[in-house]
Order: sequence, then C-alpha cells, then structure tokens
Amino acid sequence: MRTPFLLLVPVLLWGCQVDEIACDDSLMASVSISVTDLDGNPVSPTTLTYTVDGGEEQEADCLNADCSEAAAGWEVPGEFEITGTVKEELAGDPCCWYDDRVTETLVIEQGECHVDGQPLSLMLDIDQMICADTEECG
Repeated sequence: MRTPFLLLVPVLLWGCQVDEIACDDSLMASVSISVTDLDGNPVSPTTLTYTVDGGEEQEADCLNADCSEAAAGWEVPGEFEITGTVKEELAGDPCCWYDDRVTETLVIEQGECHVDGQPLSLMLDIDQMICADTEECG
C-alpha cells in the first residue's frame, strides 16, 4: 500500500510548483527618446518635454551632453505626450531661424516588476526655415 502513495508524491509536488518572478531594484525608463534630423543624425533639441495622463509638463532627463538621447519618466505608467522642439537663429541673420516642433503620444503599461518601457525616435526638421516679414527685416 505504501508504494502507490510514494509514486503520487512527485506528481502532487509537480502540481504545486509556483513560478516566482525575481524583481530587481533597477529603474526602467518609461520612454527612451532619441532625437534626430530627417537623415537620422543626432539633434540637440531646444526643448524636450513630456506630460503623463495630461498632467504637468516636465523636462525629459538628458542622457548625453547634447540631449539627443533622453528619458521621459522612470517607472511611470500612463499616456505620455512627448514634445521636442528645435529653434535656432540662422547665423548672421536675426530675421531668419530654423523652427520645428514634433509631438508623439505613447501608452506605457505597468509590467510585473517594471514598466514596459518603449523607445521613441523624434525626428525634427532642422532645415525648416522661417523668416520674419517686418520693417526691420525687410
């Protein structure tokens, strides 16, 4: 009578296995942003901001010296609206400048341990020129 019971023990233990997830203390960027021109070259944005679920506008965290790589939020789920701008005066001509603005929206979900971060490439047109039509600029 003992033999059949001993044969059932491994089957019972197998049915009770629990898959545990080992979470760590690292921080996951909610959105990893790269800012480029239309040719894919890195661009230093004039501003790089985001909102979460329509809340207060915040500056993205620059991850390199020119801020062409940045993070929006750390371990924050929600609907992100990310805006990058570039505005630069044309050298030697205060009446003309480059100006472009791009806004993208992403939804970031909460994963089991961390947010399910997403990459985002913002492409700014650095050749888009605007010239003032005023008396001083002719």
